[in-house]
Amino acid sequence: MAAIPFDREIAERQPWQFDRRERAVVDRRLIAAQPGAADIVAGGTDAAGLGDAWGMARPARPILRYGVAGAAIGGMDADVPRWRTRPGGGAFVPDGECEDGCMQRIGKRLATGLLFAVVGLCLAVVIVPRFLDRIYYRGPASDHFDGARFFNPGDPAAGGRRSGSMLRFMTGRDRAPWPATVPVTPGRALAALTPCPARTGGVVHEAWAQCVPAAAIDPQRMAVTWVGHATALIQTQRLAILTDPIWSDRASPVGFAGPKRVRAPGIAFDDLPKIDVVLISHNHYDHLDLPTLKALWARDKPLIVTSLGNDAILRKAGIPSVTRDWGGSVAVTPAVSVVVERVHHWGSRFGVDRNRALWSGFTIRLPGGNVFFAGDTGYGDGSWTREAAARGPVRLAILPIGAYEPRGLMRDAYMNPAEAAATFRTLGARTALGVHWGTFQLTDEAIDAPPRALTAALTAAERTRFRVTEAGVPWEVE
Repeated sequence: MAAIPFDREIAERQPWQFDRRERAVVDRRLIAAQPGAADIVAGGTDAAGLGDAWGMARPARPILRYGVAGAAIGGMDADVPRWRTRPGGGAFVPDGECEDGCMQRIGKRLATGLLFAVVGLCLAVVIVPRFLDRIYYRGPASDHFDGARFFNPGDPAAGGRRSGSMLRFMTGRDRAPWPATVPVTPGRALAALTPCPARTGGVVHEAWAQCVPAAAIDPQRMAVTWVGHATALIQTQRLAILTDPIWSDRASPVGFAGPKRVRAPGIAFDDLPKIDVVLISHNHYDHLDLPTLKALWARDKPLIVTSLGNDAILRKAGIPSVTRDWGGSVAVTPAVSVVVERVHHWGSRFGVDRNRALWSGFTIRLPGGNVFFAGDTGYGDGSWTREAAARGPVRLAILPIGAYEPRGLMRDAYMNPAEAAATFRTLGARTALGVHWGTFQLTDEAIDAPPRALTAALTAAERTRFRVTEAGVPWEVE
C-alpha cells in the first residue's frame, strides 16, 4: 500500500474526499504520532482495534483527535484545525462540526417538515373554503340570482372583478393616516319626536328620560341623527327607525382585529329611544353587527327588515327578521311600509360565501314623502336610482359618501362623493344626509376627504339640502 503523507493537503481535504484506504492509513499515522495518547477515546476499544471499529461492524465508536496543544503531526502546523473521526467509521470531520449524518438528518427533517407544510396548505385551500362557505338562501333563479349566488344585473362581476393593485391596497402603502380617535359629544334623539314609553305599575321600561306624550307629536315631522358610519336614527310618524346599526368597537368577526372605530357613536346605546324598525342592507360586518342587533332585540323587539339570505345569519343568532327580494314590501303601520330596493353592491361574511345573500337599499314610504336609504352601493349605470325615484317623492335620502379609494378597486361597489351628488339629483330628493364616512378606516382616503369632496361636487344651493353632520346632532328635516 502506498504511503499517504499526513500533511496539510490531507488535513485540509473535505471529509467526503477520503476513501476507505486513505482513512485506514491516516488512522495508523495518527495513532503512531500519539502512542497511548489520552486523546484516543475508544469506548471499550483499544488503539489496535481502532481500524476494525472504523472498518465496519464493531460496536465501539472511537473518537480520534489531535493533541490538545495542536502540535504539528507529520509536518502539520499548529494552526491546522483539529480533526476527529466520524463515529462508526467514515471520513474525518473538523472538530466542532457535525458528526456522521448530522447534516443529512437535519436536511431530512427540514424536508419532511416542508412536505407536511405544503400538504397542510393544500388541504387548507380545499377544506377551509368549504367549511367557511354558507348557503343562506335557496330559491328559483332570477335576473339577479343564478340559483347559487346573487349578482348585479348587467354587471355580474361587481365585488369580484376589480382593477388596481389589491396587494398595494392590503399593505396600506397609499393609506392616509387617520387619528386614533375623534372627539364626539354624545347626543340624544330629538325629544320632541320621542314618544314617552308605556308604563306598567309606574315603571318606565325603556332607558331614556327625554320624551313627550305620543299624542302631542306631529306625525309629519321628521328628524334624522347620524350615529356613525351607516347608522342613522330616523324619527317620524311616531316611529324610531335605525339603519344598519353598529355600536361595536370593531367591524370584524373578532374583537381583537379588524377595522377599529375612531368615532364613538353619536348616541350612547342606552340613550336610544325605543326602536321600532331596523333596516339591514347587507351582511358585511360594518352593516350587520350581531352584538348590536342582539342587544336591540333583547331590549326593544323591533321589526327587522332585510334582503334575501341575511335572515339565516340573524336566525342563527336568535334574532327574527323579515326578508324580501328587490321590490318586495313590508307593512309597518297602515300608513308606513318599507320597500327593499335594488342597489349595486355585493355581500360576504367569510370571503368564500361571496354573494350568497342579497344586498339592498330601502324606501320607507311615508305620507309626507319617502325616505330612501342606499346602504352600501356603487353607482353602476345609475339605473337603480331611477327605480327608487319612481316610488314617489323622496323627502330624505341617506347616501354613502365614503370608502371609495383607490378608485380602481372600489368603483364597482362604492360611490364616491361626486356619484352621491349625482344620485341625489336623480332621486329628486328634497334633502339628503351623507353617511358611511369617518368612523372605520376601510379604504385609503383621509378621514375628512368625503365631506370636502362632497362640498366640491354640490352647487351652493344644493349644499344647504345635502348635509354632512357631526355624529349625535339631530337634524329636523323639512
